[in-house]
Amino acid sequence: MNLIKKIIFVVDDSKSNLEVISASLSELYTVFTFTSGDRLFKILEKKMPGLILLDVEMPDMDGYEVLKNIKKDPRFANIPVYFITALEDSELESRDLPEGVLGYIKKPIDEHTMHRRIKEAI
Repeated sequence: MNLIKKIIFVVDDSKSNLEVISASLSELYTVFTFTSGDRLFKILEKKMPGLILLDVEMPDMDGYEVLKNIKKDPRFANIPVYFITALEDSELESRDLPEGVLGYIKKPIDEHTMHRRIKEAI
């Protein structure tokens, strides 16, 4: 049995969202949380996650810009990414899913759905 936990990075400007997601995942994964894309990139230089959960709507640098910066660097381009979002389905339908994103996980987070999607991605 593999005792090393996979690493997941979670980026969300809401500390309460980070706490909820981290609490849900920490038994099965090693979870690092970040309140901004800038903080993510500082650690990404040192640690490689198996997956990134990335909030779409954040101040300063939104999820689309963070994603663009992740995917343009060949060292990080193959890291699977799920967007997490509170956007309504109608808003999501009007946007194309960016290349390099596996899909959306809606807020409020449904833990069962989140765990299933993470298991499929890692």
